[in-house]
Amino acid sequence: MPPPRLVFWETTRACNLRCAHCRRLEAAGPESADGLNRSGYSAGSVSSGGELSSKDALTLVGAVAETGRPILVLSGGEPLLRPDIFDIAGRAVSLGLTVSLATNGTLVDDAAAEQIAACGIRRVAISLDGPDAASHDAFRGEAGCFDKALAGFGRLKRRGVSLQINTTVTRGTLGRVEEMYGFALRLGADALHVFSLVPVGCGAEIAPEAMLSAAESERLLLWIARKAAEGRIQMKATCAPQYFRIAQTVAWHGKLRDTEGTAGVGAGRPGAEAAAGAGGSAGRYAKGSAGAAGMPDGEARRGGAARGGSAPGGGDSRRGQPEDARGESLVRAAHPSGGDALSAATKGCLAGTGVCFISSAGEVFPCGYLPISCGNVRERPFREIWESSPVLLDLRDPDRLKGKCGRCGFKLVCGGCRARAYAVRGDYLAEEPSCAYLPP
Repeated sequence: MPPPRLVFWETTRACNLRCAHCRRLEAAGPESADGLNRSGYSAGSVSSGGELSSKDALTLVGAVAETGRPILVLSGGEPLLRPDIFDIAGRAVSLGLTVSLATNGTLVDDAAAEQIAACGIRRVAISLDGPDAASHDAFRGEAGCFDKALAGFGRLKRRGVSLQINTTVTRGTLGRVEEMYGFALRLGADALHVFSLVPVGCGAEIAPEAMLSAAESERLLLWIARKAAEGRIQMKATCAPQYFRIAQTVAWHGKLRDTEGTAGVGAGRPGAEAAAGAGGSAGRYAKGSAGAAGMPDGEARRGGAARGGSAPGGGDSRRGQPEDARGESLVRAAHPSGGDALSAATKGCLAGTGVCFISSAGEVFPCGYLPISCGNVRERPFREIWESSPVLLDLRDPDRLKGKCGRCGFKLVCGGCRARAYAVRGDYLAEEPSCAYLPP
């Protein structure tokens, strides 16, 4: 059984912000953070919120390290509200784990920055959902949090910590992604991870007006593929597995026809930027998505056959996919990572196959946006859950995918967002609702 590549751990539910897209409906506000019984984390006890104690936390770190040395991402809530967070990080590093910290950045004062740099955390991801205070603060629910996050970013930058910006794109911010990209470059970030909204928790409440349409997603993802190919900053599309269909096809055909630059991103014009997807001889795109406008005429219909070999969407769906050497090289060619495991290109949806999420109470989920428990580390060893959960085994079998995802020639390189399928259709094996591509 392949080990996980990434384990996300919600170290605490406490948070000092009220973000509009938080995956939890009961997002903790300042009163929850202020009221946290920090002494509740004493060794051997469970915190007042039912979170793992320090002893349980260190046991969990050991169990994760025994399951193939994945990257461990310490998240929240706001992880810096957990007083033993640096003890946890230090223990993980000592066991050989690569550790990343996901924070809103507002609590990174000089003391915290020193501890982050000293304990061996490899990268810090700071969430910035707009290139200015007005857009970011409105999304995060607190005036001044943009400036605080930038101050924290600067303190870490001065101490040589690798920095990543996480940004969530909605219809309201889609037209500003080019600004966000330029802003990340000016800040000197090592990576920019672009998140697509998943309608769970608070995100479900804003989804009707905020979630991108399939056509808008295609334009955004083509833009990301183009920026990734430039190699100026590590780029990654998150919660948008169809990106890998686009990235693979970009690599397969060698070059995008770029006649409009990024002007079409967010413009809402069906004929602007569209997915460069080649899905086999009968593959097509939903009305309004503009098909494969980023490729030479006719190439989309011919798939990859014009360049020799089998088209990625034609015939056996296991051909030309990242599980074989050719498919892996194609995806990496369009999604360079510079050899850094923290930004490595793999495939689309990794929920339950290369990724899992552990809640503050020890529940294991396929990812942080798919609320189906696979077991609790207080009751069963983490490795046993990872290797034997029926839900995780379902997710590892691409032949169980339904609808257009099940018959898609890109299902091994993409797989569709299982969390979005569950949120919209109530079935984690159903077809991806935000994909414009229509397979044969």
